[in-house]
Amino acid sequence: MNKTIYRIVDGLAHIMNVSSGEIMTFEIDEEDVGFLYENWSNPKLDLAPDVKSLFSDTGQANTRHCRSHLNSLGMDFSFPTIVNIELNRRCSLNCIHCYVGEKEISSKTQSFFERMTTEQINSFLDELKKLGVFLIVFTGGEPFLNKRLKEFVHLGIKKKFVIEIFSNLQFVPKWFKELSQLETMIGRIQTSVYSSDHTIHDAITRRPGSLERTLTNLCDLVKLGFYVEVATPLMKMNYSTWPNTKKFFKECGYHQDFSWPIVEEYYGQHTGKISLNISEEQFAAFCQSNPGFILETDFSEVQKPICEMGISLFSIDAKGNVYPCSEIPIPVGNIANSKVEEIYKSEEMQFYRNLKCGNTGIKIARNYCPGTNLTTTGTLFGQPDFIVRSIEAAIQKGG
Repeated sequence: MNKTIYRIVDGLAHIMNVSSGEIMTFEIDEEDVGFLYENWSNPKLDLAPDVKSLFSDTGQANTRHCRSHLNSLGMDFSFPTIVNIELNRRCSLNCIHCYVGEKEISSKTQSFFERMTTEQINSFLDELKKLGVFLIVFTGGEPFLNKRLKEFVHLGIKKKFVIEIFSNLQFVPKWFKELSQLETMIGRIQTSVYSSDHTIHDAITRRPGSLERTLTNLCDLVKLGFYVEVATPLMKMNYSTWPNTKKFFKECGYHQDFSWPIVEEYYGQHTGKISLNISEEQFAAFCQSNPGFILETDFSEVQKPICEMGISLFSIDAKGNVYPCSEIPIPVGNIANSKVEEIYKSEEMQFYRNLKCGNTGIKIARNYCPGTNLTTTGTLFGQPDFIVRSIEAAIQKGG
């Protein structure tokens, strides 16, 4: 199966290979794109080797390779290439650190997307495609609890989106396991494992047996040909086991990354979840063993955007609210009342899109996220003290 998809935005055709992540831009129209697809292997066409390579790579779809290319494309041409969609907030787990909050997790209320008709889903996906979106990330809560996920996935594949699903993998429905990964555009499935020690993992999820269920489904999906990644948020409860967790997944051959810090809930009253974060000393010791965990960014180019928020990516929550990023819980519109394109181009979104490195007042940023700043300190530019102190401690120890 050909692993390329394309979007035509403002008269330019952008073609991406979802296996390699490579993207090429052409000054051609829809008709010319069709001709290129039909004739790329014809030697008489005398195409450049890199163009032939773009079409000939037919390996497994892998959005780990695509994301940086998509972010660059969106930033260079100012259109959204990635959208995060929170299908619902219900979840089968009740993790102690979850940003959603217990009330939302256990709610039986149907989400905005669950109330959508097939016609509305079709129209919504067409809007995203017209804007230039290549990658849709389905999140929750737990997206596999959403009865409309099957329809979203099938229609998304039909309309040539590449798809990611963030799931706790407590169960995987039969219809999903029956998908042919090599014939679809499922580019990544991400799950969270908090420790390879089931007593610690299950204490964090507050559900006995949750680690065993996640690992069983993870293994099954890999055997079926899906690309699965593991995320491990660092916190006090699992800090002592991170070396064993890292070793466990390395030996299994699964891609696994740690994340930090823990943030407050986005919806409802804050309950002091930042207290779950590891200490400065623990962070410094972790960084010594994991060089490169501290991400340093040059902010001296004052007119450069702080990040991709509101430019190459945006998010939509379970109520239809649109955000410049999933990390910034301030809505700029709602798709129940406005077209996606109108919201993306609105003054409210423009505010975030126009935020520059010069607005921060710093030259060098380390693990800097306006969303984490806002959620924790109430301001976009004020980095939380515990993050600053932790990073300073790690640098002093050579982390």
